[in-house]
Amino acid sequence: MEAFKKLPNMDAIKQIANMEAVKQIAKMDPIKQIANSEPIKQIANMEVVKQIANSEPIKQIADNETVQKLAPYVAGAAVGAIVLPIVAPAVVNAIGFGKVGIASKTCGAAIMSSYGGSVPVGSTCAVLQSIGATSSVGAAGVAAGAALGAGAVAVHRWTVSKL
Repeated sequence: MEAFKKLPNMDAIKQIANMEAVKQIAKMDPIKQIANSEPIKQIANMEVVKQIANSEPIKQIADNETVQKLAPYVAGAAVGAIVLPIVAPAVVNAIGFGKVGIASKTCGAAIMSSYGGSVPVGSTCAVLQSIGATSSVGAAGVAAGAALGAGAVAVHRWTVSKL
C-alpha cells in the first residue's frame, strides 16, 4: 500500500473524496454494507493482496510519470463507476419511473406525455423507465459513470488551472 502513497496529485483525489456528494454517498447504507462486508474485509486482509500492493512492479507503476498524471482521472472514473449505478436508479425512481410503470402526476409522466402517446424504443423515456423498472443502469450506465467521473476531474483541473 506504500506505493500508492507516492502518487502525486493526491490532492485531486482527496478533493473528490471530500466532495459533499461523495460524503453523502459514503453514508448510504448499501455503501456501508459493501465496505463493511466480510468478503471485502477478507480480500483486504489477504496476504496475497498485501504482497501485490507492496510488490516491486506496483511500486514501479506508482513511480511512472504517466500513471502519476492519470491517477486523478482513474480515481474520478472509479468514483463515477461506483456512484452512478447507486444514485441514478434512486433519482429515476424519485422522478416517477418505477417497477410498475410511470407514476401519474410526476416528472416521469410529463416526459412520457411529451411523446404524444408513442414512446419509441431507446428514447429517453424508455431508457429511464427501464432503469426505474430494474433499479439498474447496466454496463452502459457504469461506463457512463466512469466517463462522467473522469470528465469531472478534467473540468475541475482545467478550472483550477485558469484561476
